[in-house]
This record gives sequence, C-alpha cells and structure tokens, in this order.
Amino acid sequence: MLIPNRPLHTERHRLRTLKVGVALTLTTLVLSSCVSGSEGGADPNGTASPGAPSGEGQSQAIATTSISSLSQPARIEVQALERGGEDMVTLRFEVFNDGDDQLNLQRAFTGDEGSGRRPSDVTLVDTRNAQRYLPLQTDDGECYCNEFEARIDPGQSQEAWVTFPAPPADLDYLTALIPPAAPFFDLPVSEGSGPPEEPAGSLQDPRILDLRFLQDDLSGESSTDQTGDQLSIMLSSDVLFDTNESTLTNRAQEAIAEAAGQIDESGATQVQIDGHTDDTGDDDINDPLSEARAESVEAELSSAVTNDVTFETAGHGSSDPVATNETEEGRQRNRRVTITFERAQAPTSSSPSAAIPSSGTAAPPNTAGPQVNQGELPVLGTSEHEEQAGVNAQVNHFSRSRDGYVALLWTIQNEGTERLNTGAGFRNEVYEYSPDADSGATITDPTAQLRYHPLMDAETGCLCSPDLGRGETNSVEPGQSVVRWSMYRLPAAVASSSIDIEHFGTIEDIAIP
Repeated sequence: MLIPNRPLHTERHRLRTLKVGVALTLTTLVLSSCVSGSEGGADPNGTASPGAPSGEGQSQAIATTSISSLSQPARIEVQALERGGEDMVTLRFEVFNDGDDQLNLQRAFTGDEGSGRRPSDVTLVDTRNAQRYLPLQTDDGECYCNEFEARIDPGQSQEAWVTFPAPPADLDYLTALIPPAAPFFDLPVSEGSGPPEEPAGSLQDPRILDLRFLQDDLSGESSTDQTGDQLSIMLSSDVLFDTNESTLTNRAQEAIAEAAGQIDESGATQVQIDGHTDDTGDDDINDPLSEARAESVEAELSSAVTNDVTFETAGHGSSDPVATNETEEGRQRNRRVTITFERAQAPTSSSPSAAIPSSGTAAPPNTAGPQVNQGELPVLGTSEHEEQAGVNAQVNHFSRSRDGYVALLWTIQNEGTERLNTGAGFRNEVYEYSPDADSGATITDPTAQLRYHPLMDAETGCLCSPDLGRGETNSVEPGQSVVRWSMYRLPAAVASSSIDIEHFGTIEDIAIP
C-alpha cells in the first residue's frame, strides 16, 4: 500500500532556553574514533590499542573516542554492545574526565525532558537496513537506562548503559550515536547477559525509525526524499509551468520523462502526485492551482509510464512548505509537484535516486580516526564566516562505514577578537529538521551536480551533532573552537566533494576516502 507523502516541513519549535548557572558543558568533539574487532580501543592517531582501565570488573573497550570541551579533555569508551535475550541489546559506555577541572555532563546525553541525567538521546543505527533505534522506554516514558552522576571529578569516570530493540538475528554490527561524540561505526554485537537492572515497570513498544535520504540537484529543478522503500521526486513548478499557469511547458517533458523511467524501473503500481505552491496569494487561488498542476503532471506521466500504474492526485496549496517562505529561494522550493511511489526493486540506472547505494555496494570502510598532531586536528580545507572577521570553518576528516555511510568532522574556530554568538546554530536552510541539531553542513558531488543533506529519521531528527544551545554553550569565545559532525550516505563513486556549512562559504576540492 502506498504510504502517504510525508511533508518535509514540520512545525518550527521554539529554541530551548539555556539554564543559567551551568558551569561546564561538553562542546564536543571527536579527535579520533576507531572500532576494533578485538578488545581494543584507539590511540590519538586512530590506531587500535587496549582501552584504558575502566572500573572494577569492566572489560577493555571495543571502541574509544577522544572529545574536547571548552575547558578540559575527555573521552568516551564503548565497553560492549550485547544482546540480552531475543528482544533487546544493551550498549555500555564510559565517560572519562582527562582534564584538571570537574566535568559537567548535565544534559550532555539528553534534551530538556527529564532530569538530564539519563543517556536517553543515545541511539543506534542499523546501516544495513537504514533504520534508527531509539532507547526502550517504560510505561511512564522513562528511558530504560541508568541514571548517572552528572559531574565527574578530574581523573574519574562515569559508566552508562542504555537498552534498545534487538536488531535482526543475522545482523552482527550496529553504529552508535552517543552525543556529543561522532558516530561509532560498525560496532560488533556480541552475546551477553542483558542490562544490569530490571525495568521499573512494563516496557513500551519498540521505536524503530526509517532513515530519510535527502538530495537535490544544484539547479534547484528537482530533489528526492527516500524513506524506506518510498521515494518522492520533487519537481520545481518553475520548470513545469509558467507563473500562475497549470499548462506544462516544453521543459517539463524531460523532467517528467525521467520520473517515468524511475517509476517503470521501480516496479511501482501506485503513484501519488501532490501539487504545492508558496504562500504568495491566497488559498482561493493557490488550492485549485496546485490541484490543477498535479492533474497536468498526472496526464503527462500516465502517457510516459509503461507499467500498469494507478495514479492519485491532490492539491495542497501553500499548506505543506519544505522551506521558508521568507526568501525567494525558499519560495521557489515550495512551488513544486511531488511524485511519490514505492521502490519495489533496487534501481540500477544513474538517476539521482539510484545514487544512494544499496547494502553491499559501497566502498570498503575507512573508520580510522584523523591523524592528531599534538592535540590538533588535520585541516583539509577552510572557509571564512560570512559576517564575522576571524571566524572560520574547517573540514577535518571523513570516515566511511561498511554500508557506505559517511561521517564528516568539521570545526568552527574563532580566531577573532569578538565572541561568536551561534544563536540558532548551524541549521539547514533548505529542509526543516527537528530543533537542536547542526543540520546545516551539506556535501556536493560536483561531477553529478548533486547535493546531499545530513541524514534524517522519520520524525525529522537529524543524524548530526546537537547544536550549541543544547547542553553546551551558545557561543564560541575568541581563541576557542568547537568540533561538529554530520552523517550521510553517499555513493561509493563520490571521491571528491565541496562542503557547504551555513554562514560560511563553500570549501571546495575535498577528497572523500
């Protein structure tokens, strides 16, 4: 059955208010990350080495990541990812304070909900099946995980564990997202005894979300949104129609013919076509115009598709924007016709939807961390801030998982004389992600002329670092820097790219190993 088209726009949430009096907050970030197939961690140069001593009875780490804060260094070590029965896995990790001052973890691993002392924002990613696993919850909505001490003294550590729905029995690796660290790719799943405590009550149904892959061409004429087996092709109305018209232009035929080819290739039997406008004008005009445009695309598409397909059309006027209506670029993106269908079989062509690789087609993983020189990350390219002198963005490192997922590590460095107020953070200006995430770093393949946006889950949560207003700080002082990360899935053929970070210029010619 065809899943109704999901609008990319969600209600814009208010920024969460920062608590006054929070002394230290993690500003993350990863200096190195490495997963070892045996019981070992990673040294600062990204090579495997035994994990540091953790507490009594603890085994060595299977992966470790160094993180930096604005005041002292710290690190996260993953101790185990274990199946405990048929219905759950338990992730165990430990946070070490390697600095000289007290480390405050208040809200480092959680949002504003609850006490801020449970790792409820930690998630797992099944990269083979493109799904995100949220922690198990009890009936009262509490995370089935431990409550930890929020403050860690110098030289001390804090253990944490979180339970999740179990992955398929034949899947022996998962990726862990532990704010504020970058992704721990391809962690081995082992057999274990389960969580150390029984849940305080019955458990709610497991929460497993499909991942969403968002990409658009640089001309702004089309974009795609893939979620599970559903693919939505968004065609710009500026290409399909003249202003305030519903008759297709000559340029529209090529775009619709390409969409028809993807429908034939997919084996889909049902296709939903939705017309949308920007907020210029009133509903009395926009609603019938959007419906008439959807019907025009349906008429052309039905003659181009060779399979036996049932079409449904609808007009939504300006009610489902994918971008802001405050700018011309945003309004242009909102004027669109969306073609949605199920991909019954994997695509084989070089079309934009086929650019997202299936499992097993990606390049070998490159999970070793960046080479760190005396605490300094490598710099692959830089770009200056659009408004504030002395502030720059740096691209530091790429790593690939076995299934073609990519983690981008980037730094905001303030070498100026004034504080950088991050405000709403580095947000995506094209698609509406849920709040409190730095979703504004995109990767462009200059050869294919395609731009890839950070991964999103089915509830619009970004697979990227929390923004600087959540559990951290909302500014970067002169002489300081913060490291951020974003996660994508790219075709194996993308070996060179351009990086765009909101508020900064393009960083070109960055190699992706």
